Amino acid sequence: MGVIRGVKVTRGGTSINHLLFADDCILFGIATMEEWNSLQGILKVYEKASGQFLNKEKTSVFFSINTPGVVKSSILAAGNSVACGSYERYLGLPAVVGRSKDEESVTHVLWECQAANDVWALSLNGVHKWKRGGMEFLQLWEKLLEGLDKNRLEEVAVQIRRVWLRRNTFVFENKLTCPRRLVSAATEALEEFKRANRRQGAVNQQDHRPSSRAGWVKPSAEFVKVNWDASTDLKRRRMGMGVIMRDENADPLLAVCDSRSNILTAEVAECYALWKPLQVCSELNVQKVIFEGDAKAIIEAVKNNEEDWSDIDPLIEDIRNVLSNRKDWFIQFDYRERNIVAHNLAKAALNLVRKEFGWKRFQIV
Repeated sequence: MGVIRGVKVTRGGTSINHLLFADDCILFGIATMEEWNSLQGILKVYEKASGQFLNKEKTSVFFSINTPGVVKSSILAAGNSVACGSYERYLGLPAVVGRSKDEESVTHVLWECQAANDVWALSLNGVHKWKRGGMEFLQLWEKLLEGLDKNRLEEVAVQIRRVWLRRNTFVFENKLTCPRRLVSAATEALEEFKRANRRQGAVNQQDHRPSSRAGWVKPSAEFVKVNWDASTDLKRRRMGMGVIMRDENADPLLAVCDSRSNILTAEVAECYALWKPLQVCSELNVQKVIFEGDAKAIIEAVKNNEEDWSDIDPLIEDIRNVLSNRKDWFIQFDYRERNIVAHNLAKAALNLVRKEFGWKRFQIV
């Protein structure tokens, strides 16, 4: 027991000593005479017990590039008619992962080949400018971990999976997905995953949210409160934004519906939705304003002065600059229940053909 140690895919991982598929078998072991002799003994016992014999014409021994030549010769000599070969592919997939020029490595498929580059060139995460070649996949992944923030890393991870599935579809079905469609599908899948997480988070925090009966809170004297929100249709790459301004008596002063195209993420949409009331209040020279929204992550990013190098960082920086120049402009978070008017305006804005702007003519219920 324990003579055949197999191989480990990762450091500290589970050892694998065989893989079976139909009538094929791949056996793994350390290149030593001790393991070779033990393996031959097991095969002889199997042949004697089952009456089935190894077909040596279809059997080959593959050595890693680190195996000394003396060890290779000894094992081959002991194997008699067993040939030394290269087990490059199985069922159309690469059996060897490495940097050999004659082998299709995982890194080549996902990162280096022209088909993969067509996909990365359309991505907005900046990795298409990175150097190609000269690394294995784990090295590539370490580089991605070091060079990307959480949001961009998530995008790359989803796109890597899509690139691999695209490659398999081409190999087995001879169909090649359009790179632009792949990037769009990856973006939609990631957004759906995030929405699911947000819904779960909303359920977990339900006890801490205000009840549906909790009304909008008036601003203090001399201030106006501007509520803002965004809605998105990522399939159409479109967003709507809604803005409602009310005074200390809860009287509506202004309402805006607007839309924007070429929006890829909900975070970018929320940033543009916040930028809209800042722009309007600046043009109207409103002096004392409380900007209130339910995009907690965006509001926290604005209040936090640290750079995060994400796609929204330039937008966040512009918003910070505007607020820093207005001593009586403040931004705060509140839940959707108290932001429902702006939310409804944003949903209506998704289907607007033209911008809607009203001054003291919107009836808010």
